[in-house]
Amino acid sequence: MDDITNGERIAADRIEEAAQSGQDWLDLAGLGLVRLPHNLEKLNNLQRLSIGSTYQVTANGGLSERGVKGSSQISDLHKITKLGNLKELFIEGIHCTELV
Repeated sequence: MDDITNGERIAADRIEEAAQSGQDWLDLAGLGLVRLPHNLEKLNNLQRLSIGSTYQVTANGGLSERGVKGSSQISDLHKITKLGNLKELFIEGIHCTELV
């Protein structure tokens, strides 16, 4: 059986799409993720990332409030430290105890 959730598949697809297009924003909010995807680290030019439950990054890189609150249970955010160009991180609704 496959241990990958639908949210993880969506996240992996979005990361691949961002890597191929060179976009500098990514919305992984509300996918019910329990860990950050392993391939997130390859987005060297990422400047804006949403993994929380309240806000989402829109197609033009803007920010909007979600109508429906999703849930994410990510507590280990160490992969984010490898995103050297990251300027904005939206993690509202995530219980984080450590960044590194």
